Amino acid sequence: MKNTTKRILVLAALLTAAVSVMLTASSCSKDEIEEQTQDTEQVESAAPEKEIFPELEILNTTDTKDGVVVETTYGTFRYPYAFSDIVSVNAVNGEESAQLQVSVIMEDSSFVVYTIHYNEEIGSVCGKLKLDGYEDEIDVSVEFEEASDAVPEDWLTTVYAVQETFNDVINSMSEDSRFTLAD
Repeated sequence: MKNTTKRILVLAALLTAAVSVMLTASSCSKDEIEEQTQDTEQVESAAPEKEIFPELEILNTTDTKDGVVVETTYGTFRYPYAFSDIVSVNAVNGEESAQLQVSVIMEDSSFVVYTIHYNEEIGSVCGKLKLDGYEDEIDVSVEFEEASDAVPEDWLTTVYAVQETFNDVINSMSEDSRFTLAD
């Protein structure tokens, strides 16, 4: 009988533990269970990390018989050699966009003549570009600056001539298979 008594006591202890667990589980309110479920769903549906927009860098600028060739991380373009001493090209990066600012160098100062915008539609749309390592095609546009009062009158013709280099730049950009010229 001692074995039977021990078995009954063990069985009673197990039943007591099971009932205790069930009572504890049922003491959670329906709202608490729904809240726990919602928290789990929110963790599972967290948005994937946002793709980082590639940095625009000027890698190299070379004078050639075909003109000044500017190699960037977004592609290569060129403009006439005649402007090599008076044109400056600078890369500007934003969080989700980039720009190439083309400036005319005048004596001791410079003036931005036009800006090529990447992943922004500012000014006139030029086309679309597929960047290496970036999923989406990006918009390419150009914005021409009006000559300010700070530009000496005898430099105005030069400023307008530098603006015309954009035609050479866009034509050379369209040689890249990743660039699609706008209609």
